Amino acid sequence: SLLPAPALTALDLVNQLMLASCILLLDSYLTAIGMDRRQRVAGMMMFAISFPVFYYGATGRIDAGGVACMLLILAAHARGRSALLFASVFIAPLAKETTVLAVGMCVLVDVLERRPHAVRRGGLLIVLFVAGSVASRIIAPVSATHVWNPSVADTVTVLRSQRSLAM
Repeated sequence: SLLPAPALTALDLVNQLMLASCILLLDSYLTAIGMDRRQRVAGMMMFAISFPVFYYGATGRIDAGGVACMLLILAAHARGRSALLFASVFIAPLAKETTVLAVGMCVLVDVLERRPHAVRRGGLLIVLFVAGSVASRIIAPVSATHVWNPSVADTVTVLRSQRSLAM
């Protein structure tokens, strides 16, 4: 840890900073999609008392950074800030690979709203995310056993277990 604290405490401090950033990023996103002040305050309050804040805030997990990256991607997309969007999509997998959900949302919105160059821009977002994922694996000081690898077999197993739970 670069912070003058034990590793877990330092991680918790970074998580708290990320969660505070989430409030500001959420406000930026909600403003960009046209919500008025009262709706934005309600949205930020709901986030502040939500599961991520209480669970990720002090458990030594890295999810708070991923949530912040997803909100940054969504806010940059909604505001039309392409340079910030492309940079955040490349950096997001360094925080957590589940940030791909925000990338998928941006691509889906562009396609459904028939925005100009939606397919080309969506392809670029996916390429940037994959490049960020590859870069994170190259620079990560961990062995291959600690890195998640996409697997069709694992996905099928999860889907089957979800289906059996629903029945």
